[in-house]
Amino acid sequence: MKILVIDSGIGLQHVIRMKEEGHDVYYYIPWQSPYPKFQRYIIGEGFVDKVEDPFQVFEKVDFVVFTDSGFPDMADYMRRYKPVFGGGSIEELENDRFLLKRFLGRIGLKTSNYKVIKGIQNLLDYTKKYFESSDRTLYIKISKFRGDLETFGADNYDYLESSLYYLGKVVGPFSDEIVFVVEEELDGEFVEIGIDTFFDGNDFYRLKTFGLEVKTHTVVKFVENSVYDDVLNKLKIVFHDLGYRGPFSMEALCDGENLYITDFTCRYPYPISMMFPLYIKNYTDFIYSIAQGKPIDMEIEGEMDDYYGTTNVYIDYDVHDRWLKLDWEEKDDIKVAVRSAVKKNDIIYNVPVEGESLVLTLLYKNKNIKTLFKTLSDYYNNFIKIPTVDIKGDFSDVFDKDIRILRSFGIDF
Repeated sequence: MKILVIDSGIGLQHVIRMKEEGHDVYYYIPWQSPYPKFQRYIIGEGFVDKVEDPFQVFEKVDFVVFTDSGFPDMADYMRRYKPVFGGGSIEELENDRFLLKRFLGRIGLKTSNYKVIKGIQNLLDYTKKYFESSDRTLYIKISKFRGDLETFGADNYDYLESSLYYLGKVVGPFSDEIVFVVEEELDGEFVEIGIDTFFDGNDFYRLKTFGLEVKTHTVVKFVENSVYDDVLNKLKIVFHDLGYRGPFSMEALCDGENLYITDFTCRYPYPISMMFPLYIKNYTDFIYSIAQGKPIDMEIEGEMDDYYGTTNVYIDYDVHDRWLKLDWEEKDDIKVAVRSAVKKNDIIYNVPVEGESLVLTLLYKNKNIKTLFKTLSDYYNNFIKIPTVDIKGDFSDVFDKDIRILRSFGIDF
């Protein structure tokens, strides 16, 4: 099969797997600018065939894969002529967070209390007054330009003010036009839980991954049913009407009685999506069937009671601008996924892309969460042979608190 993959530079492992399964893969990453940069263009070189423009090969490929968001109009156009996995106008619900809130409310889904505030100074004025009478955490989000300000939580004014300082420098005279969604922390105990699945044009696929993310670690299980079932049933009508086919992920806060949706994405979730090409045995055939709207059975490596965990590897800032050789040892069935990489003379190098410090994701499965993350931490400490950010240690207890709370809610995980 001939496949065109359109990526933002972070989904290389998906592409590698398609190539390993014997397909002709054409890989495109947007690199054009008034001053094109080599490091942006070169990602994937040596693993697959690169193309400078997706329409060079569009007519001859069998289907198209979008591994990330950012190309809605292109995806909708291509979907008229070819099976397309991912992408489309539905992305606006991820990019416009106020629109997402309104949409969720209209179909009867809950979100935490929130307020929409326009302008940095108005946000500072509001939060200064808020923190005079409350120590509850506020979560600050902006739409579209998440690279300038990722979501963060603040429980005091000084921290919030300092966190917004850089954004003010970036937007300059437009600081009064930036729209923020300010979410209020829930009362009592709660846990953020996520679900990742696929939509085939009519329904969400039978199997989903359900789990938790804490800092640089993620753990999930394959499930058929979860607390998200009612939510997915409400969403599928809209997804069908928009003609979407591809991956879907959602995060929500759970307080034991309700789900409060925080975000969702019609794209692969990173880094946990690295488990799909590495643990779905019929990976390419499966996503092709989703793109066609004729889903086949997903063949997973492992069993339904296995936990699948990931740990990210970040390079140390002192070597951030270097072409590092990515070297690791094969051990204990641990799988290693690359991110922004190239291969030359059988050596894998990390491409030192500006602003990108995540270089590898480690993956492992086990029937016991503590054993899983003890194995990953031992591997991280002893077998990764590049300078890394110092998060070494024992990861085995990282999910203890969240799992305890989930089980107190009667949710088996």
